[in-house]
This record gives sequence, C-alpha cells and structure tokens, in this order.
Amino acid sequence: MAGGRPFALRSELPRDTVRRMAFRTDTASIEGPGAAYERLARSIARRIESGELEPGSKLPSVRSLAAWNAVNPSTVVAAYRVLEREGLVEPRAGSGMYVAPEPGAATADEEFGARPGSSPGRAGPTGTDLDAPEATPVDFATASPSPERFPTVAFKDLLAEVLDRDGGYAFDYQESAGWPPLREAVADWLAETQGFRPDPRDVIIVSGAQQGVDLCARALLAPGDRALVEDPAYRGGAAAFHSRGAAVEALELDPEGLDPDALARVAERRPFRLVSCIPRFQNPTTLSWNAERKRALLEFAAARDVFVLEDDHVSDLAYEDAPGPSLKALDRDDRVVYVKSFSKILMPGLRLAALVAPPRLRAALARAKRDADVGTGGLAQRALELYLRRGLDRVHLASLRSEYGKLYRAALDALAELAGSGVRVAPPGGGLSLWVELPPGAPASALAARAKASGVLVSPERSFRRPSPTAPDRHLRLSFAAVDGAALERGLRILATLLPARRSP
Repeated sequence: MAGGRPFALRSELPRDTVRRMAFRTDTASIEGPGAAYERLARSIARRIESGELEPGSKLPSVRSLAAWNAVNPSTVVAAYRVLEREGLVEPRAGSGMYVAPEPGAATADEEFGARPGSSPGRAGPTGTDLDAPEATPVDFATASPSPERFPTVAFKDLLAEVLDRDGGYAFDYQESAGWPPLREAVADWLAETQGFRPDPRDVIIVSGAQQGVDLCARALLAPGDRALVEDPAYRGGAAAFHSRGAAVEALELDPEGLDPDALARVAERRPFRLVSCIPRFQNPTTLSWNAERKRALLEFAAARDVFVLEDDHVSDLAYEDAPGPSLKALDRDDRVVYVKSFSKILMPGLRLAALVAPPRLRAALARAKRDADVGTGGLAQRALELYLRRGLDRVHLASLRSEYGKLYRAALDALAELAGSGVRVAPPGGGLSLWVELPPGAPASALAARAKASGVLVSPERSFRRPSPTAPDRHLRLSFAAVDGAALERGLRILATLLPARRSP
C-alpha cells in the first residue's frame, strides 16, 4: 500500500500498523519532484498542516521512519531538518522529535535574519550559486535590513576611535544598566526624535529588543499572572511571558488599534498585569493606532493598575504621514515600559536596544538585567554613543527613508495592479512591510508554500496567530527590508502568477 490516510481502517488494524501507514510517504509525494528527503518532508508537512498530526504529538524515531519508508536513516534526518527549519517540528533533548506546539510559526531566523545566500560565494546544496539573481530566493519574509544597508564604514571608524581612546576598558564589565554616557546620549536622542526625555537613570541598555521584552516579563510577571497581547502579533513577546509562567491572552486588533471596550470586557473576566503592544507600524499588520485609542489604553492602565509594554521598532521609517506620538510620550502616570531597538536603523548584529523604565520599576528592571547577563558589551555601546552624539544616525536614517520609500511605493503600485485579482492592501505610511489581503479562496499558508517552491519567501498570517482551526489566514506579511528594486519586481511578478484566477461575476 502506497500510503494515504488510514482513518477508515483505524478500528480494524493494530495501532502500530496504523502508525506505520500514517508515516509512509503518500502517492503524491512519491510521484512528485525532488530528492527522497524532500518528498518525505512534504508528506509529513501535509499531515501536520491538515491537522492529522496534532501539535505536540511525538514523531517516529529516525530508525523507525527509515524502515517504514525503505530509505536510509540519513534521508529521515535531512527531512526532519527541513521540517524544523520550517517551524513544523521541534527536537526535544533525550526524547525525540515532536510536532511543534504552533506549527509554522515564524522562526527567529525568518523574522530577523539568517538569510538565504547571505554569505559571499555561498553555494546551495546542489552547488547552485545562490548569489546569481535568478537562483537567489526573493526574501519577503525577513524583517531586518539587508547587510548592504548597514553603516559599516562609519562604525569601523568609530570602533577604531573607541579602541584608541579607551583601550582595554572598552572590553571591561560595564554597569549592568549600561554605559552612563550612552544612557545620557539615548535620553537626548529620544528627546530629539520621540518627543520625550527620560531621566538617564531610567534608561537601561539591553541586548536587543527581545531582551527588553524578557526583562519586562521578569520584573512584572509571576507564575499565574496574566498578560495580554495583540492578535495577530510577533510571537516573541508571548513566548517571553509564557516563560515566566504567565497566562497569555490575545485580543484581536481592529483598524484603529486595541478596542478599549474589549479590553474592559477581558479585564472583567479576570484582571491582567501587563498589555504588550506595537502602536506604531505594528508587526505584522503595519497599522498605527489613532490618538483616541492610545489615550484610551493609558486611561485603562491607570484605572486598572496595569502596565504597558510599548515596542517601538520602526516608527523612524515614515514615508508619508508620521504615525503620531509614542505611548511613552503621552504617559502621565508612569505606566509605560518603552523598548526602542536600534537594529532597524543600524545593524541587527549589534544587539543594542534601549529600555525606558517608569521610575517605580527602575530598580526591578535593573535587577532583572543584572540577573540576565550582568551587562551588555561595552565596545558596541561606546561606538553607539559616538554615533548618536555626532548625528550620524540622522544621515543614515535619511538614506534609509529615501531608499525604502522607493521600495514602499513600488510595492504599493505593483500590488494595486492586482486589485482585479482581489488583492487589497492599506498603505501604512511607513515601516518595512505591507499587510496584503488575499482574495477569497487563497489561504495565505497555502500560497506561502507555493511561493517558497517558486523561490519567493513570504510570511503567512498564521505565523502571527495563536494556533486555532478557525484562525484567519487571509493575509501575507510582505517585507521589503532585505530586497532591492529588481528583486521586489521579480518576487511580486512570481506571486501574481500564483494567485487563483478571478472568476467573472
């Protein structure tokens, strides 16, 4: 028997026989293109995506799966690696391979940067030169700027200057909250760019925005506490809250932001401690909250003794109207923990971000930072202080706005031509992504899988949703952070060919 789903036979066959059948490659996989490990991976992926293999269920051992499919164990290992990269399975030390709790969730590599073809001269598994334009995948999934856009020349000079000036002190332990001159520079920079100037003592230099989120979880959440996140959203925040033993509830976003009435209804059922949000150029929806929703959240937080975690990742990249002030700039009750990443405007590999603590949480957040890693590396902190003090960030940001603004407008123009196919996109006015609504009958996860096979990487809506059979799957997050104009055009042209034909009414 070639395979297929054995549901009708389950009551008649021994359990082990049914299990072997469930993990045999099905007919479509056997007849399809690709190496044996690719066919096996596709077969298992189909069963995971259909729900036949449930989240958290254990997969067969390498030896068993190889025997059941009459393949070499190395073939199974390669198939499991493919599925792991795609976020469908996860290894557990000493236990084996399992279906991921949230199959298909965006991975850190997909979100932040391990890019296909990123190393000079890198070749693919078959020897294909991935630097050739026609062979390199068009990466609309990565949300970080391309290395070609990093200010490497400026930082090279600044690093040399820091080493000449400070010598070995640049490598010594720093204060856990950050190098004091950088904390002063960040406070001044926030006053200039974000409209509020914190006390430098409230500024904590962290190793990337994700650490800032984690420190907030450490300082504010205890096992059994509740945190609320946006839905859809980047899931790194929810993961940090879960790691503290907190319960996480997701609240649907509407076009204006989080609905204050819905917030109140959730709080009435059971109070929560923290609200996490991205109110400007939200990831993934790209929407920016209106002023009324920002004020309503702050009033809610003050009335309910709730803290707000504001993640500000790309508000600097506005190409049309500015997205309005940050929550922190409007905060009069010291409820907002503000996290500002420098990855999008500098270099992701620097792993530098600033956390601004409400004064009442200063000690708790500083202690959480000290417990987490003692302190962030001093060399990069000292170089960033010079970078901000000399206004080099303004020059770089102006360049990014110009370059990304062109890509933003080109993407909107190309997608507007697909309106006849049922594609819709609301211009966000800035950021590094577009939230593309697909026509009925074109599930985003299925389209993303076909696009990947055609050399285009995109992030489907389900990557940002809590897993549920009824979770919406109508959007793609299409990031132009890591592409140039030619790649953008090529990728959108390929996506257009994958859309279902629009039927005449």
